Amino acid sequence: NQCHREAVHIGRLKKQGLTIEGLARKMEAQGNKCAVCLDPQSKFSRSLHADHCHKTGKPRGLLCIRCNQVLGRVKDSPALLRTLADYLEQ
Repeated sequence: NQCHREAVHIGRLKKQGLTIEGLARKMEAQGNKCAVCLDPQSKFSRSLHADHCHKTGKPRGLLCIRCNQVLGRVKDSPALLRTLADYLEQ
């Protein structure tokens, strides 16, 4: 249900050291766009995700679901992302 999802979302933010107000400031600082692809929040049916470093737990930026999933699928590996970019350029 919606209340449960909001509670889980707020719990995740707190775990990352963010508040609702901090999230709003970050959203404004990013111009209401994904930090990676720069697509506007309005393009997506879901809100941007608060991304964090899985090693340190520190927040990084707000990402659309696509960009957030890409980072998750490559396990936050810059080397793997570079390899994928090299592959695409072949």
